[in-house]
This record gives sequence, C-alpha cells and structure tokens, in this order.
Amino acid sequence: MKDVLVVDDDPVSRLVVRHMLERVGLDVTDTDGVDPALEVLAERGRSDAEPFALIVCDFDMPGRSGLDLFDEHDGTEPFVLLTGNEIAPVEPKPGRFFAHATKPISTDELTLLVDRALAAH
Repeated sequence: MKDVLVVDDDPVSRLVVRHMLERVGLDVTDTDGVDPALEVLAERGRSDAEPFALIVCDFDMPGRSGLDLFDEHDGTEPFVLLTGNEIAPVEPKPGRFFAHATKPISTDELTLLVDRALAAH
C-alpha cells in the first residue's frame, strides 16, 4: 500500500480527501499545516520508512501556503496542490511531478491526478 501525506488546515477538507484516497487503496497520514508536515517529512526521512508516494496539499492555509511546503521540502515526492483560487504558474522542480486542481474536487478528478502523479514518479 502506498503512503500519501495530506496537508490541509481545514479538518473537514482533510477528512474528505483522506476518505477519497483511502477508497482507492492508499494509506493516508495527515497534518493541519506546513510546519507539522515538514516535521512529519523530516521524521520519515530519519526513519527506515519509505518516503511518501505523494503529497496532497491545500494551497491557502494560515501563515504558510502549500507552495511554501513545495519550495521547502527537498524530497522527490510528486506534489498535488488543491486550491479554491487561481494560482500563478509554478516553476516545477527537476524530476518532481507537480499539478494543481481546484476545490471542491471530485473523487474521479483526484484519482486521475493521483494516478498521473504516481505514474510520473
């Protein structure tokens, strides 16, 4: 089973995305912001655990955005940014899949993005 990190400050959105991903057979760890996500990622990096197969992150969070997480985390995990707003084009990191989708997102749309991200990794 592939592990996915979900980052969203809104507990309802986090729960909805978690359920969507679990329904397609993914194991989900979630956090409520960028700093807790960076801690989880650092802890995972220090352990024998495999890196996350994917990061799904909300864009607009208090204090720090999903783009901050994308910029600050040096891992190679594919990254899917969910947003309720339009965002400026993002400069992709070499060898790292990046996509964004507008919320609310359907299970079918999220599944398609996840499949594309995992296939690219």
